[in-house]
Amino acid sequence: MLSPICRTISEILFPVILLYAAYLASNGHLTPGGAFPAGVILASAILLIYLSRLDHPIEALRSAERAENAVVPLIILIVTISLIEVFIGPEIMKLTPGNMFSALEILSLNVLGTIKVAGSMVMMIVAFFLLGRQK
Repeated sequence: MLSPICRTISEILFPVILLYAAYLASNGHLTPGGAFPAGVILASAILLIYLSRLDHPIEALRSAERAENAVVPLIILIVTISLIEVFIGPEIMKLTPGNMFSALEILSLNVLGTIKVAGSMVMMIVAFFLLGRQK
């Protein structure tokens, strides 16, 4: 059973971690980093709050089954975002004289990349959790 102190600290840290991930995603086109570190930090925040709410091993098994059902929409989301980045990305990067691309377009690609990386990381951790459950 998780102590109330750990649960409270994770609930306090969750919005702070989300804010930091949003900062990295929004500032990533100006500094090193961007979508990948923001996605990993977002995934860690999601997993932190997920693990802090598990009280019992039986509940962990039930929530693992629910997480297994949530993987399919994550895969669809990742494929959709990848297709958007493939088809829109080259259009944004065309630098012709007098036609400057907007920082908002780069920001939107960064946010999509952040969601894609976070979904992939959550999916990997859930897969490891489910594999550990099978032993």
